[in-house]
Amino acid sequence: MTCRWHGAIEPKEETMENSTENREFLRASLNVLVNAKSRDGMRLARIEDICEGGMRFMRSASDAPLYPGYLKLEFSIPDEEVPVQTCARVIRERANEKTCETAVVFTEIHHRDAERIRRYVVRRNRAELFETLHRLHLESRPN
Repeated sequence: MTCRWHGAIEPKEETMENSTENREFLRASLNVLVNAKSRDGMRLARIEDICEGGMRFMRSASDAPLYPGYLKLEFSIPDEEVPVQTCARVIRERANEKTCETAVVFTEIHHRDAERIRRYVVRRNRAELFETLHRLHLESRPN
């Protein structure tokens, strides 16, 4: 899989300054590791949440900034054997002393991988909804 790297020219690019919260896809929490390869090398990070259009992950603040740039990503979805491989564009980074939150949008992803992510998101959100409903039901029962 080939990806565009830093400095690639694209039509009007969303930047940290002009990004908006126009989410097209349903998101879900995902606590797995992701290998993120940039021009500067490979980094290991932890995914916070994901949708079929992108993800947000946490990494060490001591790593070099990724924004603006492109990444090759590889990660696994729970209960699936084959890892997802995709390319992504970094759209935002927020750092404190210890960690850096990085948000990316997928620029190249196989339709089967997008479908696998979509199924995971639906499964995860359905499970969280049932858990919430069950808890509310138990809390509403008289003692």
